[in-house]
Amino acid sequence: MKILKLFLTLLFCLISFLSYGQYLNFDQLISLQSKSLDNINDYLNSKGWQFSHSSEKDNDGYSTAYWAYGKSDFDEGKALAWFELHYKESYENRISYQVFNKNQYSIIKSRVLALGMKQLKSWINDNSINAVYAGKNYVAYISQSSEEYKSLTTYVFRIFNKVDFFDDYISSSNSNDEESSSFLYSTKIMNAVGGVILWNSPESATSTKVYDIPKSSIIHIIERGSVYYKVLVDGYYGYVYSKYLEDE
Repeated sequence: MKILKLFLTLLFCLISFLSYGQYLNFDQLISLQSKSLDNINDYLNSKGWQFSHSSEKDNDGYSTAYWAYGKSDFDEGKALAWFELHYKESYENRISYQVFNKNQYSIIKSRVLALGMKQLKSWINDNSINAVYAGKNYVAYISQSSEEYKSLTTYVFRIFNKVDFFDDYISSSNSNDEESSSFLYSTKIMNAVGGVILWNSPESATSTKVYDIPKSSIIHIIERGSVYYKVLVDGYYGYVYSKYLEDE
């Protein structure tokens, strides 16, 4: 009897170990965001995931493919985890990873914080808590949600290329709105007697002036570069010499 109990315990531990190995961690999600459709499919298949279904282009031109891990044989809509790829040719991938395991959520959230990603915003919707974190090159949108009168919590991680995220956010938001600007790093002009020029390109030989920025303007940094910063200011979008801006 003791031998049987020991065998069952070891078997349970082995199954748990193999199961956790099929979940995805944050570094894997970051890596998958920049891979091709074929490479993503091969990688997920190698980890025991299976392709589930797909949908053609939406109004924004993105097609979506879905993979499942631990998919139910009795209910096609249920699985231990889901992976979504939002794909548009010549554009950055957008991926979404959905789990129902609190420990997996904690592992990924801890990694986000360990990497020093900055929380840009957090808010509450009906039955959900949401937050957006930005790092040097990526943005992570993290959500916890549950249905009323149900104990199951859903954890969702959406990974975006940082420039793609802000390009899309700016194009769909009122850039003068306080909520919109709260996603961005704010700074102001320094080391300049008057205002500075906002350019449409970081290539000095081909760039043209977009806007004369008043010295009093608040500038929202989207992406830092060694010479230019990509910014949003007074409703305009372009590039500014970094030497003229205060920084963190």
